[in-house]
Amino acid sequence: MAIEIGLESPETRPMAFKVVLYEAIHRTAQAQHAALENDDLGTFYDLLVEREKLLEKVEQVGEMSRSLGTQAADLDRRDRSAAATLVRSILDLDTQSEQLLMDKIATARTELNRVHSGRKVLRAYDYLAPNTVNGLVDRRS
Repeated sequence: MAIEIGLESPETRPMAFKVVLYEAIHRTAQAQHAALENDDLGTFYDLLVEREKLLEKVEQVGEMSRSLGTQAADLDRRDRSAAATLVRSILDLDTQSEQLLMDKIATARTELNRVHSGRKVLRAYDYLAPNTVNGLVDRRS
């Protein structure tokens, strides 16, 4: 599942390019949260891989920006402000997703404990119940 990004040249305005990448990461984070809500761990994982690729691109743009030197266009406060807002929003989404995932893990742990307890009870009943073999009942004394 690829998240589409609209790209302009990273050489001309690296910070603006980063904003576009952060927007794509934000959409990916939203899709990951929705996947968790729907118990779709396969999609969640696929989006995690996609997100890693986007983060690598952000890193590459940062390196490119450093190698080109700081340009006046890159110092655009609106781009920096937009990037900061997106990063905060991504972090908020990640916090919500982490809590959702932890809640689901706790629920699964509780269910597994109930299954384990149920099996112990069934084994206890099996031990106490009479054994039947070929229609014969062998009562334990």
